[in-house]
Amino acid sequence: PRLVNRYDTKKSGDSVSSSDLSDETDLKEILYVTNGEFHRAKHVAGKASGDVKANVGAIPYNQTVVSRRVKNDEDIFFETTSLSAFVKTSEQRYTNSNSWLIRKGANPSESGADYSSSEVLVLSKEAYLDQYGQTSQDICNYVINDYSYVSGKFDGKEGELYSFTYVLNTEISCERYKREVKYMSGSASYPVFNVSELTIRIDDNYKVHSMTVHDNYSISMIGMNLTCDSYLSEEYTYSDSYIEVEEKAY
Repeated sequence: PRLVNRYDTKKSGDSVSSSDLSDETDLKEILYVTNGEFHRAKHVAGKASGDVKANVGAIPYNQTVVSRRVKNDEDIFFETTSLSAFVKTSEQRYTNSNSWLIRKGANPSESGADYSSSEVLVLSKEAYLDQYGQTSQDICNYVINDYSYVSGKFDGKEGELYSFTYVLNTEISCERYKREVKYMSGSASYPVFNVSELTIRIDDNYKVHSMTVHDNYSISMIGMNLTCDSYLSEEYTYSDSYIEVEEKAY
């Protein structure tokens, strides 16, 4: 249960505006309901971008990350590209209850990569989860539940959206996510997380419109121990019908 997400359901008549935005219990429930609403959403597309910053001795290490994903019920398409002076990689993933597929792209750039001659690798569910920790069907890569929750605060209202920031227990919230960080960085060992924070911007019906995750972690890369500070922001669009994907990894 420590690694099982909370997907709470909105009670009849409930809304964000009817909650006590200074009460820790209400703040926690807002997160769980928002997580549940996104998890149950049928057709969602997301576009994300961010930066990872560290220092290699006196040399700054900067990594740019861009990604996109489409969720159609259990069909999940995800593309991620990471660019730095040391690592340039791009890959697409496609999963549902029967398929666990990935492929690498050539010539990665911030606009994506060339997948025209990429070989599709078929993984078992166990191998996929061992490599990535999870699929991309939830708001973020963190485990969100009573074990990982530390605190929350209401940041304010931006137009019609309510902004909340949550501090999570790094050991539990990043237990799955650390697998993907290890794999994508090429590290031989798992990262150790020092900070895991999630900011969500939601409407009165708990629908998330954008989110930002802030990670700080230590990891061994390129023969050195680095402390990395990462910010990644994602915006979502919702549809009432199937969202076509221009290219899929299957």
